Amino acid sequence: MSSLLDKIVTNEKFVNLEFCIAEIPDPLVQGRITYSLRTIIIIALCAAIGGANDFTAIEQFGWAHCDLFEQLLGLKTNIPSHDTFDRVFSLICPRLFFDCITLWLHDIAEALELIDTVRIDGKLILSLSAEDPLCFVRAWSDQCKVVLEQVKVKKGTNEITTIPEVLERLDLQGKTVTIDAIGTQTKIVDMICENGADYMLALKKNQHQLYDDVSLYLNDIANGDLVEPSVRYYKDINKGHGRNETRECWVVSNIDWLYNRRRWRNLKSLVLVKSTVIKKGISTENSRFYISSHSKSARGMLHYARGHWSIENQLHWQLDTVFCEDVSTTRDVYGIQNIAAVKGIALSLLLQNETPISVKNKRARAMANQPYLMEVLLNQHF
Repeated sequence: MSSLLDKIVTNEKFVNLEFCIAEIPDPLVQGRITYSLRTIIIIALCAAIGGANDFTAIEQFGWAHCDLFEQLLGLKTNIPSHDTFDRVFSLICPRLFFDCITLWLHDIAEALELIDTVRIDGKLILSLSAEDPLCFVRAWSDQCKVVLEQVKVKKGTNEITTIPEVLERLDLQGKTVTIDAIGTQTKIVDMICENGADYMLALKKNQHQLYDDVSLYLNDIANGDLVEPSVRYYKDINKGHGRNETRECWVVSNIDWLYNRRRWRNLKSLVLVKSTVIKKGISTENSRFYISSHSKSARGMLHYARGHWSIENQLHWQLDTVFCEDVSTTRDVYGIQNIAAVKGIALSLLLQNETPISVKNKRARAMANQPYLMEVLLNQHF
């Protein structure tokens, strides 16, 4: 193990992690502290990878791997208590913490420069308090499995006013942005286009006339009641796990008839995605409608539509079910934002690890196996 630790402490990725942590403004009073900010953050990040979901579990993880942290961090005293972790994370500025720590994450993520799609969605964390729940808007790359951005929705506002803040902080040039219906706003479309990106935005009934016009038109085409020469069509069939799912996609570029079409900058196509699921002899249908600045094939548009749900399935669902984000006992507003950032980074690192087991089992393995923990942390096989 000592030879492995020698490799880790001199590893460029670990050195860069320490450098990024050093860039975080330290809220602790020097000369009156037992543990450095570096110690607190690295133990918390390792613990989140290894199965810890709260500050008490982080402390227990630290004690279970006390020998590792003594050698890795030069720890000369006991493991910090859960109250110490809680207090320190409640003092760190969440914006600066997220920026610094994700800078390191993006630096070690493989093929980050190949990202061509950004998924944006909001997530409510009910555990802060019943009266004042906390909501994040996150940007996610399903290609590299990394959280690209995270912004807290300010009290008294909503996701619509927060999405532009997320967009401002992203490099969108040449990328495609997908957002659920709440992001289908002309100001958001303008901002996406001004940043050199394309969009595919969902429509729901809260869009009123736009939704009614697009859904009626595309349903008539899908049902064969209307012939449209510009239509492009693709069908995909998946079978497995006791269910058959058929996905169909219609893309139409003829939008001259659409009322107020010029309000939507660079609008080029309307899209219908219909999924039919047969399970245990019961068939269910679901239709979703989109507007897009793309004029790609129906197969390509189906890819954009399906891929958007990765932010729900791979990120938010995992954070709730595996990392217990929605049952957090943290009440401090800074603390809950910072621990959410730690969990998001830990999940990204676990997803990037190619071991063919579930995230839950990867965490269990990291808890029991220190070399594997370091492999996940640094996204590198030792």
